[in-house]
Amino acid sequence: MADQKTFIVSWDMTGLESVIDAGELDSEDTFNRLKGVKSNRFGQTLHMLTLRARMNPQRHYEIYSINVTTDMTEDLIREMFEDNPQGSADFIRERGFKIYSDRAYKKVQVIS
Repeated sequence: MADQKTFIVSWDMTGLESVIDAGELDSEDTFNRLKGVKSNRFGQTLHMLTLRARMNPQRHYEIYSINVTTDMTEDLIREMFEDNPQGSADFIRERGFKIYSDRAYKKVQVIS
């Protein structure tokens, strides 16, 4: 959709880690293909994010994509996480598309 853009957002138990404009990566891939250069920065970026998450399970990474209006910026998403990290994570979980999640859920320890 022309009036939306997509961000890839990654965070762990310590907070926000990355905000990536997926449209910029896709545009870069398109221009590289037109120049005859093989490029898959979008796929490489997703691969690196999920690899990092899988190699650090103790940090409980979550990676989501989210469609937002064109007036939303990377800086605004970062500010949103600074102001209300839990609310921001819940908002993205509710409205976004889960790419990867190793979300930690509190479990009640039972002594046997």
